[in-house]
Amino acid sequence: MIPSKYVQDIEEAAEELINDRLAEVTGFSINTLELKDNFVDLDGTCSETVGLK
Repeated sequence: MIPSKYVQDIEEAAEELINDRLAEVTGFSINTLELKDNFVDLDGTCSETVGLK
């Protein structure tokens, strides 16, 4: 289990890593992402072709 004093730092680092990786995908963007009842609810765009920069 992760000590509570580290949780915020880990969440921020994970979010930054994910955002950096997603920024490399052309034709794809996420405006909002929410977890609801164990499902991911996304609002964003995705073109017919998606590729890496």
